Amino acid sequence: MICISLLVILMLGSVYIFFPKPSGKLQASYDAMLVLGCPAKNDGTPSKRLTDRCDHAIALYRAQTAPVIIVSGAAVDNPYKEADIMETYLKKRLPDAVIQKETHARNTYENLKYTKEAFPYKHLLVITSPPHMRRASFFTKKFYPHGDVTACPSKGTIRDHLSEYTRMWVCLYYEIKLRKK
Repeated sequence: MICISLLVILMLGSVYIFFPKPSGKLQASYDAMLVLGCPAKNDGTPSKRLTDRCDHAIALYRAQTAPVIIVSGAAVDNPYKEADIMETYLKKRLPDAVIQKETHARNTYENLKYTKEAFPYKHLLVITSPPHMRRASFFTKKFYPHGDVTACPSKGTIRDHLSEYTRMWVCLYYEIKLRKK
C-alpha cells in the first residue's frame, strides 16, 4: 500500500515538475495578447470559459496591456470556429480594437505554433483559464521565450482540473517520445 501511494505521489509530482506554474509576473506591455480558444456551446454561442477568457482580454486591453488581440481556435467539438465566436464577442464590446484571427489550431500546441507562423510578434501575453495555465505556459515558452501567460479570474471545476491533468500526461508522453528521437 505504501509503495502504491509513493508511486502515485511520484506520478503526480512529475507532471507538475515538467509543467511548472508560471511566475505570475507580467510585463507592463506586450506586442499582442493571444486568447486561446475552447469550444463554444453546441448552438454556436460562447461558452462560459470562452467568455471568461475574452472578458479578461477586454480588461487587459482597456488597461493598455497590448494594442492587438489575437484569437485562436478552429472548430473542434462542433462546427463553430472558436476564433470566429471570440472575434464576434470581442468586437461587440471593443468595436475599435485591432483583432486578428488564427482559425486552424485544434489544440494548445497549434494555437501557439500557428500564431507564431502567422503574426510577427515577439512579446506575447497568452490568456487562458486557471486549470490550463501550466500546459499553456509550457507551449508559450517553446514558441515565445519572452512571452507570459495569465489566467482569467474563474476557477474551473474539478472536472476541468482532472481533464487538464490527463492532457498534461498525454503531452508529457509525446514530449518524452520526441526527445528520444
